[in-house]
Formats: sequence, C-alpha cells, structure tokens
Amino acid sequence: MVLWAAGWCYLLLALFYLLTDVLKLNWLTFFFSVIGSNAIFVYIWVSLCPPTSNFSRVLFTGFSGCFGDADRFVFYLCNYALIWGVMYYMYKNRTFIKV
Repeated sequence: MVLWAAGWCYLLLALFYLLTDVLKLNWLTFFFSVIGSNAIFVYIWVSLCPPTSNFSRVLFTGFSGCFGDADRFVFYLCNYALIWGVMYYMYKNRTFIKV
C-alpha cells in the first residue's frame, strides 16, 4: 500500500513538473500561489472564524439553502471562496504576513 501511494505521488509530481516547468503553464497553479503567499493568514482566519461560525451562517445559509441536498457543499464552497477572495485582494495589494 505504501509503495502504491508513493508511486502515485511520484507520478503527480512528474505531471506537475511537466505542466509548470517544462510546458510553462503557470496559470494552472495561480489558485495555489494566492493561498500559499499568505498561508499563515489562512490558518489564523480559519481558527478565529471557522466555516461553521455565526459569521458564516449569517452570510451564506440563505443562499446555500436554495440548493436542496447540496446545501452543505455550497455553504462550504462559499466559505472557501470568501477566504480565497480576501487572499486574492491581499495578493494583488502585495500584503504579505511574515514571521
């Protein structure tokens, strides 16, 4: 089982190396670059204002309730979209938190 998982990890590493370094498709990693540039802020945000807090419920419960059985998925998707939007704003304004 360990060798199987390690094999998949090496294949994915080779795939991402091919896409980003060889083929220069850096736009595929932009989503992760925004999050990685201020990862400490994400950790602090999620610990102080978790996705199940009252703040998130007030913002997204009404909207996500319109999706029936997929309401929990849409609720969490909206939470992470909000976090990514704040991170993108910080990324564009070059606001980086350093330790």
